[in-house]
Amino acid sequence: MMRHECTLLCALALALATADGRAASPRCPHEATPRFEKIALIDSYDFVRYFDCETKTGTVQVVENVAGQVGATHLLWRHQTGGIPRYPSAEESSVIHRMPFEKRVVEVNNIHGWSDLAKGETNLLAYAIEQIAAHGFVAGIHHTWEENHFQSRTCSQWNLDHPEYSTRSLHGIARPGYTSSLAYEEVLAHKLRRFDEVLSTGPSMIYIDMWRQGGWYARLEYVKPMCDRWRSRYGCEPPEDASDERWLALVAECNHRYIRAMRARMDATGRPMQLVLGIPYCDLEDKELWRRYAVDWKALAADGTVDAISVMSVRPDEKRIWDSTREIYEYVYRNRGRAKVYFPVSQYNFTFGIPSYCKATGLKGEEVAARLLDLAASCGGAGVTFECVDMYNYTDAMREVIRRFHR
Repeated sequence: MMRHECTLLCALALALATADGRAASPRCPHEATPRFEKIALIDSYDFVRYFDCETKTGTVQVVENVAGQVGATHLLWRHQTGGIPRYPSAEESSVIHRMPFEKRVVEVNNIHGWSDLAKGETNLLAYAIEQIAAHGFVAGIHHTWEENHFQSRTCSQWNLDHPEYSTRSLHGIARPGYTSSLAYEEVLAHKLRRFDEVLSTGPSMIYIDMWRQGGWYARLEYVKPMCDRWRSRYGCEPPEDASDERWLALVAECNHRYIRAMRARMDATGRPMQLVLGIPYCDLEDKELWRRYAVDWKALAADGTVDAISVMSVRPDEKRIWDSTREIYEYVYRNRGRAKVYFPVSQYNFTFGIPSYCKATGLKGEEVAARLLDLAASCGGAGVTFECVDMYNYTDAMREVIRRFHR
């Protein structure tokens, strides 16, 4: 085959795959081996010191910067700041959600505090999705679970305006504005209306991030509907110990209902879209996600609700770091059900990222990145995720290793 003919066929395959939402392969069409996916999670807010992210030009600069850093195949754009949409939202429309007009929030007096991605020169979320696809990548949404980012200024305006739906601790202490309970039908309906707005931007992938939870836990679900369901089912008062398996199962019913409703909304669009569940704190005991958030990832993978499980972080035995990491990866892969699996190459170290591996092994960051890439591929991973790709998060040496890696 002539070189220009092969190039033309590759370009055609890329365009078709991008158009119908599947992972677009950079390989020639006659090569049957699927590519190793490289998924970059993008928080455009982290780039406001470098680009004018309230503009279309700044948005394109972020897309091109991230793609160039790690050779990404998928670019997933953050859709909200805490609980505040980064696009013009009818569901969260407010002219007062800023100090000094909104007295319930405290502003940050710097460039981050005054940046407003929801009121940029266009619908920046939709424009980012459009530009990612136009640049030849799979475009998706980094959909965080949280409804705030640990600061009042990031609280959802809807939650601030509806304190009656606030989550509550065992002793009835509410967190108005910070989190609303999915036990309320009104909250579920609100969140799905928000999700419909996100889907209208045309993404091909939705990545649910369970690590960013804004201080919400299953132990904060002692709201009236949940407690009433408990009393009806068990004939006694709700348990003081929120790790009671029956309590977690009750909370899980609401959480799973929400995730399955997201899946149904995605299917109803008629467009092919992948739903990915990002799970942190993975180990062989496999209890942390369940105890904290009452989400059973294995059940959602087994019944086809999610298309992929993304391991966001692991908790390996640091005395046998690589063997332990491999064992955790293999455990997730064995229990993947109908889903494919992604593994992390994370420079973020809030959980257990590259810096933790460096400390435990004495290896350089780029050497750790190479080991993690090899491990992900050898354990059956469909690809890896980068959390998050900020301006100077990954070193030049790491970027080179990541860009050059192929399977």
